[in-house]
Amino acid sequence: MRFLLFIFFIAMCCFFVGCSDEIPTKDQFTECHEVVFRIENGARVKESESKIIQEYDDRGEVKKIVYYDDDTNKISLYTEHTVDSKSGVSRCVTFDASGTKLNWSESQLQGGETTGDKTYDAEGNLIAITKLKFDDQGRKTETLYLKGDGSVLQRLVDVYDDEANSVTETRYDGDGKRTPGKIVDYYDNNNLVKQDWYDSHGKNFLTFSYTYLDGKRQTETQSSYGKVFKKETYKYDKRGNIKETRVYEKAGDDGDLKLREISVTDYKYGTS
Repeated sequence: MRFLLFIFFIAMCCFFVGCSDEIPTKDQFTECHEVVFRIENGARVKESESKIIQEYDDRGEVKKIVYYDDDTNKISLYTEHTVDSKSGVSRCVTFDASGTKLNWSESQLQGGETTGDKTYDAEGNLIAITKLKFDDQGRKTETLYLKGDGSVLQRLVDVYDDEANSVTETRYDGDGKRTPGKIVDYYDNNNLVKQDWYDSHGKNFLTFSYTYLDGKRQTETQSSYGKVFKKETYKYDKRGNIKETRVYEKAGDDGDLKLREISVTDYKYGTS
């Protein structure tokens, strides 16, 4: 588990490219400030503040992302991004504030899709591999997570039901044994509208519901365990960047309690 969390951290460092969930383009922003407030007695109390700076090449592609420390406002780390147009390989290298290389990863692109990733440590040792398989319609059917030596950590298999507009994901461990439970995604016009989680007995124990603005951007997420216990709402600016996130939760185990606002995150952008 610790190994998987470490690989997740590396992936986040290399592939998180902005304050919003979508990959930004040059006309969206070069600088993003994120301020998180917790809500106490109806008032905002600042909890954290962060900033990232993005640089672009002549084609408008992100070439460098600089992350600043929440407390000192000094650079904490940065990533450099390159794409080889001939081989279709994109590379991301992560450095600390002093310029020391921490790790780097390569992604193989084919037809606009990533078919696999390789992650290396600072010494160039291969430490993690991700492989993806697609069907004739370009839909992902399998995800393989491997260690650097090629041994399997986990395999995810996706099965599509065109009539129900759903995808069922099942998981297998490194020994090929199926992990109890499954996840079923439901789509409408290619937008994820619901996700059901099932336990090993086939019981639906968790549901996420999503709504969209103009069928494109997610504007609200609701998590339910029998009854809704958490809700997140989103607002966007004219450029399509997220400008506000609000989180609501129920306090305690009483199912009749109303959702109350617990945090607000504001985003502000600068463009060159």
